[in-house]
Amino acid sequence: MAAKDTSFVHLHVHSDYSLLDGACRIDRLINRVTELGQKSVALTDHGVLFGAIDFYNAAKAQGVKPLIGCEVYLTETSRLEKTARIEGEKNIFHLGLLARNAQGYANLLKLVSDAHLKGFYYKPRTDLETLAAHSAGLIAFSGCLAALVPQMLLQNRWEDARRATGRFVDMFGRENFFIELQDHGIPEQLRIAPLLLKLADEFRLKVVATNDVHYVNASDSSPHDTMLCIQTGAKLEDTNRMRFDTPQFYLKDRDEMSRLFAEVPESVTNTVGVAEMCDLTLRFDENRYPKYPLPPEIKSSKADYLLGLCIDGLRRRYEVEYRTGSFAKDRQPDSLPASLPKTLVDRLDYELGIIGKTGFIDYFLIVWDFIHWAKQHGIPVGPGRGSGAGSLV
Repeated sequence: MAAKDTSFVHLHVHSDYSLLDGACRIDRLINRVTELGQKSVALTDHGVLFGAIDFYNAAKAQGVKPLIGCEVYLTETSRLEKTARIEGEKNIFHLGLLARNAQGYANLLKLVSDAHLKGFYYKPRTDLETLAAHSAGLIAFSGCLAALVPQMLLQNRWEDARRATGRFVDMFGRENFFIELQDHGIPEQLRIAPLLLKLADEFRLKVVATNDVHYVNASDSSPHDTMLCIQTGAKLEDTNRMRFDTPQFYLKDRDEMSRLFAEVPESVTNTVGVAEMCDLTLRFDENRYPKYPLPPEIKSSKADYLLGLCIDGLRRRYEVEYRTGSFAKDRQPDSLPASLPKTLVDRLDYELGIIGKTGFIDYFLIVWDFIHWAKQHGIPVGPGRGSGAGSLV
């Protein structure tokens, strides 16, 4: 039996973490990629990174190289601008991004978080200014029909499409911005394909062929259509409802993609080059908590600061008078109030020792900080759970 030709990688894939839009369950997706003999696959969910870690671990477990990305929502205006949408006007565009390295992954996290926290208006949006500030380490694509450049081409705005392409090239670098070709049997895709190739030629950009994967197998098209009805509150028999134009949004094999893009064969093999550009390893064996910044007036260490907070807490809870001193191992017996039970002293020493050795001092200070702030501003807190909440500290 001849070996499968693996010189193709799917770079545009939506899992079921693209809620009520993608229907690729991650285990089924990775199983199918393995079955097709493909060595790598990307995950580019709509506006979120919810599935990134599950995807990364599932792919690694089967020897598939995971490419972590996101299809973000881009607005040409400020992401902070939230005005009523004009009927028929499109002001949110898709943009595919992949993390090339750790810096790119960090920037992807920042973009997606900012889009939800500051840019959310109908969708979690980013803008060109924010994108430019966090473009390092990222690979970008011209996108599907819902992307900025294709929309300009569909509207016969050639010069605008040229300017937008040039801006993306300046933003990401020529080697990190790719022209994306798609063919799901949709007339608009065939119409703009020559124009996309013209842009690639003018800006000396590489071209990649993608399938906008929303479900794993061709037979999943009908269940996916039902899911779209759930998303939009419509019925299958409704004529005027959101639906995908063709049943071609599945994980195609290399031969299917090669036949579709026979006139541009390099667009298929270039996908492997994109995968080879990505070198991202996620570490799960180390703490990644942020560092707690001590107030400027505090000159002691973080460990002593946490100790001081614990002493204040004991004073409030056990109504004992404390003299100046520390619960350090070299404390003097007369530095402790006679009314303090030895069990409390021993327990505090033990817990702070564990917290220090395991590197959780910053974590405890961070959690204390936002709970303390909440209590000061009349926001209910707690009651909490687990060993941390049940400890003396």
